[in-house]
Amino acid sequence: MDEIRQLFGRLILSEDVEPEIIEFNNKKIRNYRIIYENKSIATVKELIANTTEKIKRNDWKKYDDFYISIIAHLIAFYIIRKMRNRDPEYSKELEEYHDALTEAIYIKILDGNPDKYIYYGKIWTDKQLEEAFIGYIAPKLKPIFRV
Repeated sequence: MDEIRQLFGRLILSEDVEPEIIEFNNKKIRNYRIIYENKSIATVKELIANTTEKIKRNDWKKYDDFYISIIAHLIAFYIIRKMRNRDPEYSKELEEYHDALTEAIYIKILDGNPDKYIYYGKIWTDKQLEEAFIGYIAPKLKPIFRV
């Protein structure tokens, strides 16, 4: 029997997808199917494939906590965009609670460490991604440049 869990609101995670386990950022995660009102939106594999291509900088992968957070942000935005055609009202609700949706994706799908999760806002463009990275890396560089 398929395991069904709530992702966020009316979005459901179902484990009926083959293969069940996929590799992401050197971790094995479940390839859930995201379902809304008994209709599939996408699989985790599709979501990761469609969002990782937005990140042009491969060196960001070495900052695990940043990279996983950014992928969660991109997946949340991607789901919201997909929902606009299906249910515009629910899409607006998801956008309003973007921070909670992003955190749910980070923890329940990407198996991220809740203590390292950072919300960067509604990120989608290259400039927004770069600004998020600067916000992430700047505090780490400060001690290096103190005189």
